[in-house]
Amino acid sequence: MLAFCLPAAFVGAQDAAPTVESTTLSGVLTVIWEDPMNPAAPGAAPIDHFVLTTDDGTDVELQIAATARTPDLYRLAGRRVVVTTGGLADGNSTIAPILPVVSIRAADPTPASGAPNTAAVVGNNKWLTIACKFADVPEEPRNIGFFQEMYRNTFPGLDHYWRTISYGNFNVTGSTAVGWYTLPQPKSAYITGGQLTNRVALLNDCIALANPAVHFPDYAGINIAYNGSNVGASYGGTRPMTLDGVSKTWAVTWLPLWCYGNMSCTVHEMGHGFDLAHVPAGTNQYGNPWDVMSDTWSRCSADLADPVYGCLPQNLSAPYLDRLGWIPTDRKLTIPLGTTTVRLERTIQPGPTGYLMAILPIGEATDHYYTLEARQMVSYDRRLPGNSIVIHEFASGYHELRDFYSDYSSNRPQKLWRPGERWVAPEGGMIVHIDAATSTGFVVTVTGGLETRTMTLRATGDTYVDEATPDTNFGNSLQLKTQAVSSEVPPTGKESHLAFDPGKLPPLVARAYLRLRVQDVVQSQPWPMVQPRSNRCDAASTTPMSEFGLTWKTTQTDGCWLIPYTDWPVTDLNGWLVYDVTGMIAVLGPNAVNWLTVRDSSYYVFSSREGANPPELIIDYLIPPDEPKTTTFTPTNDAYVLSSQKSRVFNTPRLQVRDAAADMNAYLKFNLTGLSGAVQSATLRLWVLDPSPDGGQVYAVSPYYLNTTTLWLETGLKWANAPAIGGAPLDAAGAAAKGKWVELDVTPAVAGNGRASFALSNDSANQVSYGSKEGAHAPQLVVVTK
Repeated sequence: MLAFCLPAAFVGAQDAAPTVESTTLSGVLTVIWEDPMNPAAPGAAPIDHFVLTTDDGTDVELQIAATARTPDLYRLAGRRVVVTTGGLADGNSTIAPILPVVSIRAADPTPASGAPNTAAVVGNNKWLTIACKFADVPEEPRNIGFFQEMYRNTFPGLDHYWRTISYGNFNVTGSTAVGWYTLPQPKSAYITGGQLTNRVALLNDCIALANPAVHFPDYAGINIAYNGSNVGASYGGTRPMTLDGVSKTWAVTWLPLWCYGNMSCTVHEMGHGFDLAHVPAGTNQYGNPWDVMSDTWSRCSADLADPVYGCLPQNLSAPYLDRLGWIPTDRKLTIPLGTTTVRLERTIQPGPTGYLMAILPIGEATDHYYTLEARQMVSYDRRLPGNSIVIHEFASGYHELRDFYSDYSSNRPQKLWRPGERWVAPEGGMIVHIDAATSTGFVVTVTGGLETRTMTLRATGDTYVDEATPDTNFGNSLQLKTQAVSSEVPPTGKESHLAFDPGKLPPLVARAYLRLRVQDVVQSQPWPMVQPRSNRCDAASTTPMSEFGLTWKTTQTDGCWLIPYTDWPVTDLNGWLVYDVTGMIAVLGPNAVNWLTVRDSSYYVFSSREGANPPELIIDYLIPPDEPKTTTFTPTNDAYVLSSQKSRVFNTPRLQVRDAAADMNAYLKFNLTGLSGAVQSATLRLWVLDPSPDGGQVYAVSPYYLNTTTLWLETGLKWANAPAIGGAPLDAAGAAAKGKWVELDVTPAVAGNGRASFALSNDSANQVSYGSKEGAHAPQLVVVTK
């Protein structure tokens, strides 16, 4: 049974909120998504309303903290739940009352896993539009035929749209519209401050007015269209109701003129009626142009919009098409480890064969993976940014656009994945190469199972500039400072500028993080933004930022700001601000790190490269599949033996080698595991403790005691039972300098996994000492495979 406790949510002004004792309620949980009229407006963001309809039909809006709005919570939508509330009630709600939630659990034991509400939506699904006008607002912005014709089965029409994107699996044939009905109350009874503050009353009143002419159980969804200006957001979701003697959960939407005047917005809200959430790009809920459940407005110019139904909807993303049960099993491919080439058909009007979606598992998880789909500008997808492979990440029930941009930046151009380009997955050790375009899709090659490594780069130059002293250079400062420009006197503007060496960036960057050590801050927000700057306006800077040449005056006149940029750190941890700058490097190339700026914030002071904690770039990168792999082993056993003491064991921090009256030979044994591919080279590395003009020779010897099949051990090896040394040496050390590594080529003795045993001997009376595995510098066997 799914159950979890929720942290206390924010509650409004306490003097306006009566105290409510802890109580337990049960009923059906639904989600209503609120979409603002202008998603691009400052501060515009969707709001998810969690509503509990109790057994007696009362609606209660649940106040749940943003941090508790996890996929597990969304999986409860449409199910009976038991809710414990407590604390203060907020009187500011579109549904009364609103209660803060302490815990919520499913009332039935049915497990919830995978995507939220994964039931397929197939067959006929009739919808009804009810047009209502406020008692004091008489105009009817569209005639009823407008709404009825919107459901038609020709382009562009809702039935045609749903049939097209579902490959004939779903239709809304039989849908219709009724109205206009005059509501019993004036606009002010439903709309307050330009917002629909009484959704339920509007819904109930419209249903009551239409009831004599409608048998509601015939319909699966209800669109409420209403008139008037300045009426706020549109809404979509579900609601349990009893209509005409039938109790069930209906899909419901609330559509103001600005929404039903555009078919794309109508489809967006109907999608919420199927419990489809937004499909964000990074943190921008409306930044994904590839899914109608995100960006419903971009590229709706006059030549792409319909003269009657306005902006037309693009397709859903492949993960949603799959969730709704519309992608056939034989047209989905789960990519195995290794290299796989696959032909992907576009998801609208695809060819008769080929895959509609490829799934790229991340590790062993079954609920965390990437998806690939092909999109082309045809039919309802004609207003896409272009023809492209589209990548999403699916994690615990929700998916987001995954290109190589920072998750914490929505300030970016739209990336098209076209032939010849390569996407490096942030997780999972995989790359996707777009091989070619076809008339109806793309061919891609996916390579998985690649090794991920991490490297750290320190700034090669950094400084800050100050508006108050516009001609001063601070290149030697121990600090970096940033502060937004204001109208204050004296001026407050400060910017930090950093450079890293682009030549040290590996070719397959999966993730790149900029770390800045905070020394002082006046207030934590707004956070500083990180943005590339260039000495040219069409590409990244070809030369590094000059630490000793920048002043405030020169930065205001020279160069250009570039995108993408990020204005939100990934984390603020232990005094470090960490920014995801992956997208900057991938979009602009390695030269993006020639010049990075930190600016537009409250007052921050960071350590410079001259300070104790210099700025760093942390790079996660993949090893190319054709690149040799280097593996280093240390001995499992090492010791030396002495001819004058044939029965003595010498297991010490030193390996001694000499040829004299009493000979000394050293032995080393390695257990090689995990090697794959052919061995390209094997190098024995020894640290010199005592120097010698002759460091001896290395031989391949048996891993067994002399004349036995018992593996020799350092605790039992002595002159009398040591493996015999014979044949030609593998390599000779030459002069051995103290405090240096001696490297010996032992490639012929290493074929792959297994034991490798070596002896060190010398024809010279000059004694040399090497560090053993018990010492500070253990011997190493470095094996390169490919």
